[in-house]
Amino acid sequence: MAKFDAALAKRNREALQDASPLFDQINEAWDKIERFFRKQGILRAVSYPYQSLYEWNGNEEVEIGNHLLGIQKHKGKWRVCYGVEYDRAPPPFEVSWTPVTACGASLRIELFDHVAGLFERLVKSNEDYIPEMEQALEKWHEVLSDLEVGAED
Repeated sequence: MAKFDAALAKRNREALQDASPLFDQINEAWDKIERFFRKQGILRAVSYPYQSLYEWNGNEEVEIGNHLLGIQKHKGKWRVCYGVEYDRAPPPFEVSWTPVTACGASLRIELFDHVAGLFERLVKSNEDYIPEMEQALEKWHEVLSDLEVGAED
Protein backbone atom coordinates (compact mmCIF):
# COMPACT_ATOMS: atom_id res chain seq x y z
CA MET A 1 0.00 0.00 0.00
CA ALA A 2 1.31 3.43 -0.94
CA LYS A 3 2.11 5.88 1.83
CA PHE A 4 1.00 9.47 1.75
CA ASP A 5 3.46 12.24 2.42
CA ALA A 6 2.64 13.74 5.83
CA ALA A 7 3.91 17.16 4.74
CA LEU A 8 1.54 17.11 1.78
CA ALA A 9 -1.40 16.19 4.01
CA LYS A 10 -0.46 19.04 6.37
CA ARG A 11 -0.40 21.52 3.47
CA ASN A 12 -3.83 20.31 2.42
CA ARG A 13 -5.27 20.80 5.93
CA GLU A 14 -3.80 24.31 6.02
CA ALA A 15 -5.29 25.12 2.60
CA LEU A 16 -8.71 23.91 3.75
CA GLN A 17 -8.41 25.94 6.94
CA ASP A 18 -7.51 29.06 4.91
CA ALA A 19 -10.37 28.44 2.47
CA SER A 20 -13.09 28.04 5.09
CA PRO A 21 -13.52 31.76 5.92
CA LEU A 22 -13.33 32.57 2.20
CA PHE A 23 -16.24 30.20 1.50
CA ASP A 24 -18.16 31.91 4.29
CA GLN A 25 -17.54 35.30 2.68
CA ILE A 26 -18.62 34.04 -0.74
CA ASN A 27 -21.85 32.67 0.76
CA GLU A 28 -22.45 35.92 2.64
CA ALA A 29 -21.91 37.90 -0.58
CA TRP A 30 -24.59 35.88 -2.40
CA ASP A 31 -26.99 36.31 0.53
CA LYS A 32 -26.44 40.08 0.28
CA ILE A 33 -26.94 40.02 -3.50
CA GLU A 34 -30.27 38.22 -3.08
CA ARG A 35 -31.40 40.70 -0.41
CA PHE A 36 -30.38 43.57 -2.71
CA PHE A 37 -32.52 42.24 -5.57
CA ARG A 38 -35.53 41.58 -3.33
CA LYS A 39 -35.21 45.09 -1.87
CA GLN A 40 -35.12 46.60 -5.39
CA GLY A 41 -38.42 44.95 -6.28
CA ILE A 42 -39.07 42.06 -8.62
CA LEU A 43 -42.26 42.12 -10.72
CA ARG A 44 -41.62 38.82 -12.51
CA ALA A 45 -38.99 36.18 -13.11
CA VAL A 46 -35.97 37.36 -15.08
CA SER A 47 -33.14 35.57 -16.83
CA TYR A 48 -29.86 36.91 -18.15
CA PRO A 49 -27.98 34.80 -20.72
CA TYR A 50 -24.34 35.42 -19.94
CA GLN A 51 -22.56 32.77 -21.99
CA SER A 52 -23.40 30.67 -25.04
CA LEU A 53 -23.30 26.90 -24.80
CA TYR A 54 -21.69 25.02 -27.70
CA GLU A 55 -21.59 21.47 -28.98
CA TRP A 56 -19.05 20.00 -31.35
CA ASN A 57 -20.83 18.95 -34.53
CA GLY A 58 -18.40 17.30 -36.94
CA ASN A 59 -16.02 20.06 -38.00
CA GLU A 60 -17.57 23.01 -36.22
CA GLU A 61 -18.95 24.23 -32.95
CA VAL A 62 -22.68 24.86 -32.99
CA GLU A 63 -24.44 27.05 -30.45
CA ILE A 64 -27.04 24.96 -28.64
CA GLY A 65 -28.09 27.19 -25.76
CA ASN A 66 -27.07 29.56 -23.01
CA HIS A 67 -25.87 29.61 -19.45
CA LEU A 68 -28.26 31.82 -17.47
CA LEU A 69 -28.20 33.87 -14.32
CA GLY A 70 -31.72 34.61 -13.22
CA ILE A 71 -34.13 35.66 -10.53
CA GLN A 72 -36.70 32.95 -10.06
CA LYS A 73 -39.26 31.87 -7.50
CA HIS A 74 -37.78 28.94 -5.60
CA LYS A 75 -39.86 27.43 -2.81
CA GLY A 76 -41.99 30.58 -2.67
CA LYS A 77 -39.10 33.04 -2.41
CA TRP A 78 -37.29 35.12 -5.03
CA ARG A 79 -33.81 33.67 -5.43
CA VAL A 80 -30.83 34.39 -7.65
CA CYS A 81 -30.42 31.19 -9.64
CA TYR A 82 -28.30 29.49 -12.27
CA GLY A 83 -29.74 27.58 -15.20
CA VAL A 84 -29.04 26.26 -18.67
CA GLU A 85 -31.35 26.90 -21.63
CA TYR A 86 -31.18 24.64 -24.68
CA ASP A 87 -32.27 26.06 -28.05
CA ARG A 88 -33.33 22.77 -29.58
CA ALA A 89 -34.94 21.07 -26.62
CA PRO A 90 -38.30 19.50 -27.40
CA PRO A 91 -41.25 21.38 -25.97
CA PRO A 92 -42.26 21.82 -23.30
CA PHE A 93 -38.75 22.59 -22.11
CA GLU A 94 -38.25 24.49 -18.91
CA VAL A 95 -34.97 25.65 -17.51
CA SER A 96 -34.00 23.76 -14.40
CA TRP A 97 -33.04 26.52 -11.97
CA THR A 98 -30.68 26.05 -9.02
CA PRO A 99 -30.15 28.75 -6.40
CA VAL A 100 -26.63 30.11 -6.80
CA THR A 101 -25.96 29.40 -3.13
CA ALA A 102 -26.45 25.69 -3.90
CA CYS A 103 -23.97 25.72 -6.80
CA GLY A 104 -20.31 24.80 -6.53
CA ALA A 105 -17.85 27.41 -5.35
CA SER A 106 -16.16 27.86 -8.74
CA LEU A 107 -19.52 28.66 -10.39
CA ARG A 108 -20.54 31.01 -7.55
CA ILE A 109 -17.26 32.88 -8.06
CA GLU A 110 -17.71 32.99 -11.87
CA LEU A 111 -21.24 34.34 -11.53
CA PHE A 112 -20.11 37.43 -9.57
CA ASP A 113 -19.06 38.89 -12.95
CA HIS A 114 -22.66 38.78 -14.23
CA VAL A 115 -24.62 40.34 -11.35
CA ALA A 116 -24.60 43.82 -12.94
CA GLY A 117 -25.98 42.38 -16.20
CA LEU A 118 -28.74 40.64 -14.28
CA PHE A 119 -29.62 43.90 -12.51
CA GLU A 120 -29.88 45.72 -15.86
CA ARG A 121 -32.13 42.92 -17.13
CA LEU A 122 -34.31 43.20 -14.01
CA VAL A 123 -34.81 46.95 -14.42
CA LYS A 124 -35.69 46.56 -18.12
CA SER A 125 -38.09 43.71 -17.30
CA ASN A 126 -39.82 45.78 -14.61
CA GLU A 127 -40.15 48.75 -17.00
CA ASP A 128 -41.48 46.55 -19.82
CA TYR A 129 -43.98 44.87 -17.54
CA ILE A 130 -45.95 48.08 -16.84
CA PRO A 131 -47.52 48.34 -20.33
CA GLU A 132 -48.29 44.61 -20.26
CA MET A 133 -50.11 45.05 -16.96
CA GLU A 134 -51.99 48.07 -18.31
CA GLN A 135 -53.12 46.08 -21.37
CA ALA A 136 -54.25 43.21 -19.15
CA LEU A 137 -56.31 45.61 -17.04
CA GLU A 138 -57.95 47.06 -20.16
CA LYS A 139 -58.99 43.53 -21.15
CA TRP A 140 -60.31 42.87 -17.67
CA HIS A 141 -62.36 46.07 -17.78
CA GLU A 142 -63.91 44.83 -21.01
CA VAL A 143 -64.63 41.41 -19.47
CA LEU A 144 -66.15 42.97 -16.37
CA SER A 145 -68.23 45.31 -18.49
CA ASP A 146 -69.49 42.35 -20.55
CA LEU A 147 -70.31 40.42 -17.36
CA GLU A 148 -72.33 43.33 -15.99
CA VAL A 149 -74.28 43.61 -19.25
CA GLY A 150 -74.84 39.85 -19.23
CA ALA A 151 -76.02 39.95 -15.64
CA GLU A 152 -78.89 42.26 -16.60
CA ASP A 153 -80.35 39.74 -19.08
